[in-house]
Amino acid sequence: MIRLLFITFIAQLVTFYCILQQKKFKNCSVLRRKCKEMFDISFTSSNLFVKLSLKHQLETLLERLDVRKHLSEALRLGHVVHDSEYISDIPDGKLHKNLMRYDPEILSFNMSLDGAPAHNAKTGFWPHSAILNDFPPKIRFKTILLASVVVVKEEPSHALLNLVLDSFVEECNELSTDGVEIIENGEKIKLRFAPLCCPIDSAARPVIQNRAKYNAFYGCSYCRLRGKHADGAVKFPYIKKPVLRLHEANFGDVFQLLT
Repeated sequence: MIRLLFITFIAQLVTFYCILQQKKFKNCSVLRRKCKEMFDISFTSSNLFVKLSLKHQLETLLERLDVRKHLSEALRLGHVVHDSEYISDIPDGKLHKNLMRYDPEILSFNMSLDGAPAHNAKTGFWPHSAILNDFPPKIRFKTILLASVVVVKEEPSHALLNLVLDSFVEECNELSTDGVEIIENGEKIKLRFAPLCCPIDSAARPVIQNRAKYNAFYGCSYCRLRGKHADGAVKFPYIKKPVLRLHEANFGDVFQLLT
């Protein structure tokens, strides 16, 4: 009975992505009517993702007294921006300091997304996780949040990952504005959360960024250095100061392609 209830609850969060129409569906009858194809939407299907509520996970996590104690301490002491050049943890980094100067009362987390083969090797899954930066390192990795899981038979398409990331961005916006409410000493306190950075390896990064892979001629995510084909592979010559990829320049490239 418990297993049935769990499957019913999870099934409400599953989104199936139709390759033919490049659209998302949650109801198989709608999918058949639109595509005229008989797809069985189940946990053995490919091209689906399960979205899990970060807010609900945070509310459950914040019921623990030790977690609330650490977060309260982080808000009280940890968000003082120090000018020291020494880096021992994420809060010492430039990106975190800039966030604290912009919004000192917000808590941050890092997101991660990468692929792994399933046990039967016929399908793979891409877990999408989040780690709270304001916890001490020794408990940080014991409280990992799961935002979604993508199930695929091969590397997910850019369009499928865009759906996953769109739903993630939507929830991040809610967490950064509405936040999560807790009761502390009989008083309501609102904790707000925002993503800080996204550490991803070179294989998964271009899939998420919707750009050429790392073995393409312009495959570097950080600079515009052009690779050269040699010995059956693309290799990159060493240059002391290559032209870096900047946020504004990337927007300019996209605008040029669209016009």
